[in-house]
Amino acid sequence: RPVIDGVSGNRSLALKRKPDSGTCAGSISDGDLAVQQLIMRSSGRRFTSTALATTENIKVVVHNLDDAPANNYKVWYSINSEPWASVNAVKPVPATDTVQVSIGDFDFSAEGVYSIQVAVQNISGVDTEHANDSLSTRLKQLSNAPVSLTNPLLIDFENWPIVDTRNDSMGISPDDRWDYANFSDTCRLRSFVKPDITINGSKSISLDATYNTNGNHRNDFTGTFNMGAYNAANGGVRMEFNYIMHSRPRVRDSNMVWIHGNDLQTWVPLHAYNYAAGKIGAKTGSGSISVTDALLNAGQNFSTSTQVRFTQNDVSLISMPDYGSGLTIDDIRLYTVQNDMQLLQVLSPAVLECGLTGNVPLKIKLRNGVNQQQNNVQVSYRLDNNPVVTETIASIAGKQT
Repeated sequence: RPVIDGVSGNRSLALKRKPDSGTCAGSISDGDLAVQQLIMRSSGRRFTSTALATTENIKVVVHNLDDAPANNYKVWYSINSEPWASVNAVKPVPATDTVQVSIGDFDFSAEGVYSIQVAVQNISGVDTEHANDSLSTRLKQLSNAPVSLTNPLLIDFENWPIVDTRNDSMGISPDDRWDYANFSDTCRLRSFVKPDITINGSKSISLDATYNTNGNHRNDFTGTFNMGAYNAANGGVRMEFNYIMHSRPRVRDSNMVWIHGNDLQTWVPLHAYNYAAGKIGAKTGSGSISVTDALLNAGQNFSTSTQVRFTQNDVSLISMPDYGSGLTIDDIRLYTVQNDMQLLQVLSPAVLECGLTGNVPLKIKLRNGVNQQQNNVQVSYRLDNNPVVTETIASIAGKQT
């Protein structure tokens, strides 16, 4: 009850009615036909499994709000503001029921945005309620141009606007490459939080929750790369990026970077974020990650729909670089390598040795990081201030240690 100046008022008299019964008799909805829904595909991306085709069917769900059937009506439509066209519906709409009316197949295969408007017209009766007669929507065929790694591809998000979204968004980036998806309405993606959260420049992508949920949420940030010109068996493709883990998450395996060769294949792990002491809240480099190795190990290959996914899953929001929960990423680089020899380990002598007598062999572990055989590999070493000694290994096979 209301309280005014500390005095409780009287409860009002009210009629309680639950609208789950009745016959819909009466004149208020006479002749009222409404467009309830459009049944059609959502946006797609070229050269992927989601690409919109040359024959995309659209169905209109027509709802009859009257208690009498509607036997004669038309469905009108317009694509991209072209002149309106109509379909004469042949299936009556039963009283207080719905029917689906196909208005045809349309070519949405070309890259671009398509605006769709539909409306229903009751021919057999007078429809005085026009607020529900029409519906409009948009869909988009996203671009997916081939990627060239002749020069490294840098994605630094500087051309993004300020984005703060809690909604799944396909093609959220200006270049149509990136998608955002989440598992609850408490999840969030932002392109700017505050200056001390941004890694470089004025924009970084941050994934977190809108408030402390006391239960895990999950954000997925997925990039699509048209890499049909590359073959994992012949070339070495690498990726690296910078990131900040704002806390140590509860679940490690859902806080990782994933990859698959095409958008219908199984996701495979690509990189695990570093939660070591001193790394929380600090800008961390991923190092050079072999995308080629990850795909080969999973029996996959590059395609026109190769995708990389950054997953973040925790319980709270980003407050400070080292406080709260979330992930911030920036400066993603894709590039190729042709000659990559890796010094993995000095096997002998060990860092700490006791009782050494006489000469001790110098043993090292090398790895050929690319698929091609490397010939005439030079190895150099120096003991104390003595001259540098260089020796040559005749060859090391591809991906061999």
